[in-house]
Amino acid sequence: MQEKEARRGRTRYRLTDTERGHAWGDCAEAEGLFGQAWRETYELFDWVPDGAGVLGWVGREVWWVPQDGALDPWLLEDAESLGPHPGTDSLVLTGLDDHLGPPEDHRGTVLLHDGRRLLGSCRGFTRILPPRRSDPPIVLRGLTPGEELRRVLATATRRTLDLGEAALEVRDDRGEPFAELLMWVTVSSWRPSALGSGPGSGSGSASASPPDLTAGGSDMPR
Repeated sequence: MQEKEARRGRTRYRLTDTERGHAWGDCAEAEGLFGQAWRETYELFDWVPDGAGVLGWVGREVWWVPQDGALDPWLLEDAESLGPHPGTDSLVLTGLDDHLGPPEDHRGTVLLHDGRRLLGSCRGFTRILPPRRSDPPIVLRGLTPGEELRRVLATATRRTLDLGEAALEVRDDRGEPFAELLMWVTVSSWRPSALGSGPGSGSGSASASPPDLTAGGSDMPR
């Protein structure tokens, strides 16, 4: 029974080719699926502080409140001030947007409040675009490759390592699928896994432990 439960826990994810339907393999763990939350950066025009200037960490929650009341307030979490924008009266503020973020077409005075006190006001703002973001790599740990993936890794050419569109099936503790993530997959590296051999391996074969496979994944083809 314990062996069966362990086996289930080590096949929590299955990577499947969406075009041909074959399974690329099963794995125990998948890292990097959701990456890290990206911080947004804003320039607040004609910033007027209320009292002391705002520099460094501002607060866990900072509310943007349109002075005219035309829109509901919106939230910036873990807010940090990078100081004034050089040569201007603007303030540069960075933080984590809520699920909607501020309306970028808003025009008019905005008040900033940390829930306890007014921080200041600005006459408008704009988002400062960061450098181009790369998709974080996805690491499939303790992977038991299917026959197609074994062939790909054996030839290991630039063309064969591009797996195309694939679906990563996520299973619950009972081994039942409950979610599926579509991604465009290119294998970048693979190495023996510290998790040891997985299900289906070691059945009379002399093959090494299943690999940890690192792949670049994105929502859309490049």
